[in-house]
Amino acid sequence: MRGDAILFQLFLIGALFTLGPREARPGRAFAATWLAVSVVVYTTASFGSGYYGWWPLFTIGFLGKSAYPSMLPTSPDWATYGEVLAVQLSGITDSALFVYGACALLGIA
Repeated sequence: MRGDAILFQLFLIGALFTLGPREARPGRAFAATWLAVSVVVYTTASFGSGYYGWWPLFTIGFLGKSAYPSMLPTSPDWATYGEVLAVQLSGITDSALFVYGACALLGIA
């Protein structure tokens, strides 16, 4: 189970509150319950399956480390994270940024 699923649900419920018709919007209690249950299910499934956290996966994906996740450190190195983020952001061209922005707007509409 991926952690970005929780972020997606957070943005989805935010979009429902801001963009949906007032009479069709979910109640705040429903939204809070939905997000709380999602976090509990995510946490239970992640730790129950031996999930190592996001840093070993980041290390394998972006830094090319080929060790087993259990052999990698689980605490993030924020300096390395910043360097990778800077390199990734510098690779986005203006046209790609326009395409990403357009896709995001179409996804919201």
